[in-house]
Amino acid sequence: MVDVKWQDGTKETGVSSTDLYPVKTLDYLEFFPGNFVTKKSPASDVYGVVESVDRAERTAHIQWFKVYPENPSLPNPIEKTYFSVYDLHDHPDFHFKCGCLVLHSNPDTNPDSNTLTAGKVLSAGSDGR
Repeated sequence: MVDVKWQDGTKETGVSSTDLYPVKTLDYLEFFPGNFVTKKSPASDVYGVVESVDRAERTAHIQWFKVYPENPSLPNPIEKTYFSVYDLHDHPDFHFKCGCLVLHSNPDTNPDSNTLTAGKVLSAGSDGR
């Protein structure tokens, strides 16, 4: 049994894993809750996190954040809007999704450069972090 967060943002618990099938026909306009995105128009200090997607309408509900250079690790929520997926791009720096294997390579928090910490993304929230 598994828990599934669907593209529309709803969560279903206790789904039999044998009832699920992998989707292999996604295009570059498919976004899922937790994906980090940017607007196609240049705005380097603003990014968004997908909260839900209406696949039929090709729109996404996005929580937008503003980055402050003095403390970029603390996202500042600006607004929530519905946005056309045609006007979105994957974030150039935060391009990972649930199930991705990742490495932690920040020398400030991992000073021993001979050791890299590996992990797997289990979930992504909409808090901008």
